[in-house]
Amino acid sequence: MDVKNPHNNFVEYVFSQPEEAKSLLENYLPDSIAEHIDFSSLEVLKDTFIDEDLKDYYSDLIFRVNFADTKGYLYLIFDHKSSVDKKIHLQLINYVHQFWNKKCLENSKWQKLTPIITMVLYHGQYSWTRPTRLRDVIDTELEDLLKYTLDYEYILVDLSKYSDEEIKGTLITQTALVILKHIFDNNLGWNDLLLKLEELLFLLRDNANVLDFLRAILTYIFSAKTVASDSMKEIVEKSIGFKGKEVFMTVKEQWIQEGEIKGRKEGEIKGEIKGIKGEIAMLDQLYKKGKLTEQEYQEMLLPLKQKLDNLNKELKE
Repeated sequence: MDVKNPHNNFVEYVFSQPEEAKSLLENYLPDSIAEHIDFSSLEVLKDTFIDEDLKDYYSDLIFRVNFADTKGYLYLIFDHKSSVDKKIHLQLINYVHQFWNKKCLENSKWQKLTPIITMVLYHGQYSWTRPTRLRDVIDTELEDLLKYTLDYEYILVDLSKYSDEEIKGTLITQTALVILKHIFDNNLGWNDLLLKLEELLFLLRDNANVLDFLRAILTYIFSAKTVASDSMKEIVEKSIGFKGKEVFMTVKEQWIQEGEIKGRKEGEIKGEIKGIKGEIAMLDQLYKKGKLTEQEYQEMLLPLKQKLDNLNKELKE
């Protein structure tokens, strides 16, 4: 897995697998919705509507399913922010609109829109406090007005509301959700997670996909959190054994190398930035001394500023 957008990569790796998607949805959708879904029809789609610059904060997965009387979609948003996003309704309206618009363009003979059930899975540090219904964030209590305003409700799964023991699903789903729940924890909370992680990995040791899943877990943890690698190594070795230790050492070495490459790249970019700032300072001095006309100054300054902006953006990536 790429270390960029670690939350997004981990979620996509785990829950784009049909068995884990089914496990998540069966256990966390309300019964009133789940009872109308034929989960054997579940199909994971490759569409995404999250802007590239928001993938550190959100992931989305879309599933096509058969409902009792029609075909439809489940749209799952993972909110990776450490605190509650008050604009979540606007995000969801935008994504659902994009999806419907895409489907209408694909079928010019459409008469009715397909149902899309939206579900938000939140794993921030603080409990979710925003209403799930759109009308509850519209600034009026007049029913005559609310009757004609856009309204809908999303399903919320706030992992902070669950103890580790209450998290349900297959062992892989449970492990993934427990890690997501604790990824923003302080050191004390993280130590509690390590004990739970050791237990779950031990139960998974005979799973055919355990080493691939372990690689995804370690890549995510090393990418998203500063942890004591010795503690992780001990847990992996105790729960999975020698093969687990080999995976750990491979991922750790890869992470160290990528960190060194990133460090060198950052150093090169910072060096370029320093050089360009020096050139701009020299231009300023020449202009102030009357050595350059206004036109000459602006023509020379503009490309330097553009390059500086691009380098600063690259440094933030």
